Amino acid sequence: MSRELRGIPEEAFKKFLNSLDRIRKVMRLETPLPLKYEEYVDTNGIEPSIYSLLYTVYRLYKPSGPEELMEETHRYLDRLSRWIDTRGPIHTETDPKKAALLILPSDRQFEKVRRDWRGWLWRSRTNTGEITPTGEGWMKDILRIADALRNEGVEPIIAVDKGIYHEVSQVYSGRLIEVDIPENLPKTGYTRDQSLTWWREPIIGLMALHLRKGEEDILIRIYRELGLDPIYAVSPEEVWGRVYMPHVEGGNYIVVDMDGETTIFTGVGVRGTNPPAFKSLSRILPRETRFIGVPISAYINDWETGAVHLDVVMMYIELDGGTFLIDPSRMGLYSFLEYDRERGEFRIHNGVELLTEKGYNLVEPPRKGASKITMVNAFNLGGNKILVDSYNKETNRYLERLGADVIEVDIPHIEAGGGGIRCATKELWI
Repeated sequence: MSRELRGIPEEAFKKFLNSLDRIRKVMRLETPLPLKYEEYVDTNGIEPSIYSLLYTVYRLYKPSGPEELMEETHRYLDRLSRWIDTRGPIHTETDPKKAALLILPSDRQFEKVRRDWRGWLWRSRTNTGEITPTGEGWMKDILRIADALRNEGVEPIIAVDKGIYHEVSQVYSGRLIEVDIPENLPKTGYTRDQSLTWWREPIIGLMALHLRKGEEDILIRIYRELGLDPIYAVSPEEVWGRVYMPHVEGGNYIVVDMDGETTIFTGVGVRGTNPPAFKSLSRILPRETRFIGVPISAYINDWETGAVHLDVVMMYIELDGGTFLIDPSRMGLYSFLEYDRERGEFRIHNGVELLTEKGYNLVEPPRKGASKITMVNAFNLGGNKILVDSYNKETNRYLERLGADVIEVDIPHIEAGGGGIRCATKELWI
């Protein structure tokens, strides 16, 4: 990236500088931008805000050279400006779902996991005793989720690794997309994580784990196949005087309409959301949106002892005026961090007070016999209807007593790799 930028012809760069007013307006740049060509091309790199913008364009369009990068940047700014004017409200966790994306890897990818379960953060057996992961096991789990979605009027769209596309097309009559998943990306099937679909046009995240980097490009291709051209990709940001990469994984985000005030809760932990992620996403959020970090428990060697994402310790449903189901043992319930976008600072809240003062219920479901991963990891279809892991019998009966419409699905292979039904699904607005 930096080599290409340093090779930008001066005339092309001056043409780009003529767009500074649009850049400031669209991307909300807060740093004064020097206008001398030489100050952008030195051994210390590009001015951070410019670099951030160009990095976004580079991630989305992969231009072949400097001049193409400049041209794509101009086109992108025009598109982004029009989108901001017409984007509409953010979709929330409880909005009725119309379509959902699932991704089905194959043994072509899972073979690597079976040689190093620990390295891939995977258990070697399911909670029912089966060896995992296997292509056959994952196919069964994904197709069971797809059937449950169809039964509830939600269209499942399955992106299938090319190695098993023909096989799946023989047993599944719904909408399929053939995709070439690299052999070194077996966790691509956790479709929640690589992006955010708060609007029709997706936002591309940036995976924290090195072993999952590259999954984002697969999602870009899938979205474009579906006619959903991503509108934004998070990029490096200057925070506290240094430029850092953001960590944005979709399982860390839960959007709630709190008395007409859109509030984004995001997990702050080993897999994000870090300070540059708050800054990068704030560039495209409506100004009235509240952005609140929720500390979640960490892990060092044993991933099952901590919390990978926020959606394994928190769930929101609309029962009784709004209910949060939480696992307080794995989250900082008394130290929520609200991001101040103007100052780039955080304000600490007592999470219990913040939620209950607005009339929301906080509920701690029973943990007995439940999977820590899937206990509250449910796909909310809207109308208090949720898809859950059938393994958690006591928790599911508790949800039903609260008034939730619980739809149970067997997902032993998905659970063994560290995810639940919400992790394996992504709502689409098409």
